[in-house]
Amino acid sequence: QRRVMGRVIPFMARLLRVFVLLLSSLLCVCHAEPLSFLLALKCGGGVIVSGAVAYLYKTFDFWDSCPLVKDPVNSLKETLLSRIRGQPVAINGVVSAYSTFSQYAKAADGSSRPLVLAFIGPTGVGKTETANLMAEAIFSKRIQVGDLELAKGLLRLNGAEYNDPAIPTSIFQQSLKRRIVDHLQSCPHAVVLFDEVHKVAPNTLDVLVDSLGERSLLSYINDKGEEVSADLSSAVFILISDVEETSFKKLLLDFETRDDLLSHHSKLERLLNRIMDEEWQRLKFTGRISAVVPFLPLEPSQILEIVSLRLELLNQEGINRKWWQQLFWDESLLILLSSSHCIQYQSFSIDRKSV
Repeated sequence: QRRVMGRVIPFMARLLRVFVLLLSSLLCVCHAEPLSFLLALKCGGGVIVSGAVAYLYKTFDFWDSCPLVKDPVNSLKETLLSRIRGQPVAINGVVSAYSTFSQYAKAADGSSRPLVLAFIGPTGVGKTETANLMAEAIFSKRIQVGDLELAKGLLRLNGAEYNDPAIPTSIFQQSLKRRIVDHLQSCPHAVVLFDEVHKVAPNTLDVLVDSLGERSLLSYINDKGEEVSADLSSAVFILISDVEETSFKKLLLDFETRDDLLSHHSKLERLLNRIMDEEWQRLKFTGRISAVVPFLPLEPSQILEIVSLRLELLNQEGINRKWWQQLFWDESLLILLSSSHCIQYQSFSIDRKSV
């Protein structure tokens, strides 16, 4: 009986607190100062999104459609180290930024803003894979999307979806706001992956500029004429943009060896920011990026490691799904799959005389 009561009493106490929070929200007077626990309040109709909702997410796993794992930061570090090859600078940058964000999500003055990471590098070096693995590492639930199994808290957007001259920018903006708000209402700490952000039509992302700052609130008007809002301050936004191979090669000439890149990553970030300045100004994201994460071109030996890792993962998946008992391959297959005939982007090499 003592054990039962020891579990029931704390549970009832949490339910009582939720009830008080909800009641306080509903009784809130429109012209009064918002209570400190309110995330957002729309009086006189519309939608009330209160701290009670956030409390429910954090307190009861069964209310949270995308619960975090027990130790997200450590899980993120272990996952990236085991699944990403040739990108130690990027791994360190992602883990460090997310760790800081998790510990100090709210500033001293009470303001808060989402974590906005810019993944910058040539095509085919692991930017999108790292973003997908970040979501896989920090969320405990999965969903099936076609043949893929994705983390429940991941929202994937692509710049190519918002780049049709025949469609007005306002349509793109409304669609973007709706997708983000609807996703964050059920998963406040979501990972929003925006791939190929350089392809987005001009002015489309203007609607996100204020929300990615200290305001961190995004809204849209639904079909019933009601305002639907979501707080972005607990979310992670990843903007992925490609840098031309030639531009990256010129940038790398400032470093003697690859080891120099690892030991002077802050210098590399500054150089990348110069390359991306025009892009950030076009997107109006200047001052909104929390951290620039550089992804380096891959060397032949690293491509070989990636192919080997992929085959091992494929083998394990086939065993789990009972496609086969075991796959075997030799070194010649790895070399073939790592060759330029099987890779659709240029391999990394620098000819200092030709740059």
